[in-house]
Amino acid sequence: MSYANPNVLIDTELVARNLSNNEIKLVEVDYDPENAYRQGHIQGASLIWWKRARSV
Repeated sequence: MSYANPNVLIDTELVARNLSNNEIKLVEVDYDPENAYRQGHIQGASLIWWKRARSV
């Protein structure tokens, strides 16, 4: 699968190595964002409501 902007995607190893790196911002984009984010997310990650964001 190809992505329009693949440099914004990283793997779990890179996330683990950079949890304390303030130069990297982690965001969660989920099909069911409210429930999934409440159940758990990477500490410090921000939630993006893709359904809301796509209409802006």
